[in-house]
Amino acid sequence: MTHLHAEPPIVAICGSTRFMADMAEAARRETAAGRIVVKPDCDLKTPHPLWADPQDAARLKARLGQLHRAKIRLAAEVLVVGDYVGDSTRSEIAYAHALGKPVRFTHCANCEACVEHDECCLTPETHNWGCPCGPRPTPEPFPGPEAAYSSAPSIDSELAWADRAVATAECYAELDRDYYLRQAAVMDRIALLDEAAEPDGDAVQTAVATALTLLDTDRPHVDPNLTERGEKDPRGYVRYLYARNAGCTCDEFGDSSCYLHPDANPEL
Repeated sequence: MTHLHAEPPIVAICGSTRFMADMAEAARRETAAGRIVVKPDCDLKTPHPLWADPQDAARLKARLGQLHRAKIRLAAEVLVVGDYVGDSTRSEIAYAHALGKPVRFTHCANCEACVEHDECCLTPETHNWGCPCGPRPTPEPFPGPEAAYSSAPSIDSELAWADRAVATAECYAELDRDYYLRQAAVMDRIALLDEAAEPDGDAVQTAVATALTLLDTDRPHVDPNLTERGEKDPRGYVRYLYARNAGCTCDEFGDSSCYLHPDANPEL
């Protein structure tokens, strides 16, 4: 008889590059605990021939941002290292939350001060390697359309972005996950305009279908609890993720456009 063994979980380490040594120590501890570790390995603030040229450094910075988000998508959970969380790390935490990934921290001021609190831990044994944090709080309901799409570009703008994304994609290349999320969101918004007159019309059915496509795309990478909630309310799942992601990241990935400014780079 063949016995199937579960693969070890993958942990993505995030944090400021000022904590590179702490990240290495965290990686050792996580590896010793039986987890596969992916983490940042290029500190652009430390001189190196690979990024000595300013133009090379700028291109590499954009590439590393995209690569690290791919590591977060690959991982089962995220571990934030260090007692300082800057804008980049906050963005990574928000991205992990948007995917339904559990997020742990090596430093917790409340725990260190023995203050009772509701900070979320995966388990007490793995958060800060032994902190007494409380249980995971009850999840909030999915946001309504008004909250989810309050900062969204126009429907026409999003449809144009989706058309460009398809037109410029390489043949047989898999589209980026952002495409599926933004496509599902704009289909949901179109359905909202039509469902009062046609509750089961084509627009509503298309919105549900694109939402389920997104859910299937995310399924291997998100918390099963979030997946289960998404199966019960696919369009609510889309609104939840869109609201989590709908922040300006124009400067984060260099040439990439963001949800709020889809026309920032017309070539995309």
